[in-house]
Amino acid sequence: MNENISGIKELLSPHIQDYKGWIGSEDFRAWDEERQEKASTYENLLSKEGISTMTEVEVHELISTLWAFGAWGNKDYLVSRLLKAVELNKFKKLLMELLWGSNPLRKRYDDFNQNVKYLGSAAITEILAFVHPDDCAIWNERARTGLKRIGLLKDLVDQYWIS
Repeated sequence: MNENISGIKELLSPHIQDYKGWIGSEDFRAWDEERQEKASTYENLLSKEGISTMTEVEVHELISTLWAFGAWGNKDYLVSRLLKAVELNKFKKLLMELLWGSNPLRKRYDDFNQNVKYLGSAAITEILAFVHPDDCAIWNERARTGLKRIGLLKDLVDQYWIS
């Protein structure tokens, strides 16, 4: 196991140096400002109270600001499709259960994933990671690529969809 850890440290060392350099950059400050703004918005929007009073406009705000949909040009279309596939009250109920339910996380995740169309693993895990950053991580192409490169989670890294 120690060989594996030292190999990972060696593999990550140049990336850690790049990261330390990036932290002092203007790009980092802009990214961190965006992240803090999202965290503040999501703290209110995704609280129990925020979800219970959520409107279609706020669903749009949530979906359109996710990094998972950063490349999408027409986010209105995406939100419209989502809310046609699952009506607003059901979406809110499923979101409340995902984020604040008492069932095991894997069951809550699977229930949400199976009942809410157009939000994949990257979007769902991004929402979870913003609300529960100590317990949840984002599962997207960058995470899979990084884990694959360092040889971790070999049974998962090729899975786009997780359950």
